Amino acid sequence: MLVALDQAIGSLTRNDFQDCFAD
Repeated sequence: MLVALDQAIGSLTRNDFQDCFAD
């Protein structure tokens, strides 16, 4: 369960970085 939660947070963080650097 913790692994899945960590992966979910990791992908959310990755999406945030992509949005930040999209411009």
